[in-house]
Amino acid sequence: MTSAVREKATHALDQAKKYIYGQDNLLDSILCALICEGHLLIEGMPGLGKTMSVSTMSKLCDLSFKRIQFTPDLLPSDLIGTMIYSQKS
Repeated sequence: MTSAVREKATHALDQAKKYIYGQDNLLDSILCALICEGHLLIEGMPGLGKTMSVSTMSKLCDLSFKRIQFTPDLLPSDLIGTMIYSQKS
């Protein structure tokens, strides 16, 4: 990682820690997933600031933010859609 990228990442993390208290490991994980261009599944009890942490990091990095509420009956097709056969094509 170049020093410019490291500097920007450190600045974003420091700014996020001003708004989100007690979730340093979560913020580090979010930043790691952003840098690696990966995915992150965040689990935890209600009210711990999971959504606020991710939305804050997305604002600091000028990214869009969308949230999916998982339920026991959620299927993969609910997220990515499904293919429908068309006889015409």
